[in-house]
Amino acid sequence: GFWYGAKLVRDEGFSIGGILIVFFSLITAMFGLGQAAPHLQSVAQARGAAFTLWNIIDTPSKITINHPDGVKKEDLIGDIKFTNVHFSYPSRSDVP
Repeated sequence: GFWYGAKLVRDEGFSIGGILIVFFSLITAMFGLGQAAPHLQSVAQARGAAFTLWNIIDTPSKITINHPDGVKKEDLIGDIKFTNVHFSYPSRSDVP
């Protein structure tokens, strides 16, 4: 890289400062790519998981929601009320 930079300075009239800017910009870019490379395996795993998930989402349902023989509930409001339901984390069973 320095040989070609010296050739450009000598033959084409480029400045040494410009050559150094390009050189260090390339070094900085290579460091960035080097930092990103280990994460490519995680990206590949995520793509595989997303493919499986989209296949599940795209699978047609075996239940027909608007089938004419289905049970129609006229008084269905959609409110859910939980009674006598308790939960606590095992590590903090004393906290309600």
